[in-house]
Amino acid sequence: GNHGKNGHEAPSPGGGLVDQAWLAELAAKGGTDAKPFLEEAAKAVGKPLASLEVAKALDEKLSKLPSNQRSSFLVPRNGGLPETDASLAPPQEECVYLVGNSLGLQPSKTKELVCEELDKWASLGVNGHFTGDRPWMPIDENVLEQSAKVVGAEKSEVAIMNSLTVNLHLLLVSFF
Repeated sequence: GNHGKNGHEAPSPGGGLVDQAWLAELAAKGGTDAKPFLEEAAKAVGKPLASLEVAKALDEKLSKLPSNQRSSFLVPRNGGLPETDASLAPPQEECVYLVGNSLGLQPSKTKELVCEELDKWASLGVNGHFTGDRPWMPIDENVLEQSAKVVGAEKSEVAIMNSLTVNLHLLLVSFF
């Protein structure tokens, strides 16, 4: 394929090579060091960074890279799924997961993190609300900054609460 000397590189929008370790580091930092890479892509396309042409070039090139997060999820095998035709989907292979209205794939650390909280509940009881690495009471505060970045807001402008269903109910119940 499109591998460089070390086997961990892929084509960049500018035609050079992008090291996948750099992409993983960039993703871990929330993309904070992406500006030079993006400016290089715009220069290579000969259009402004915010142009549709640059966006399409980036989509084309980056979509060919393997996901840096795939190993962070548990993908079911075809053989473990009900009503799977083994002649069409080999049982030992990972399934193609296209379900959009579910919890999605389980993150690999889910069981470990849930068990940590269950152990905390068992040992601390109600005091788990206020102690430990992840106190339950202010749990929303742990994701405010990241959530604000996602929607382009200030941390003080974001509130984390409930689910979409609950929020819609709360909105509509006020009219009845």
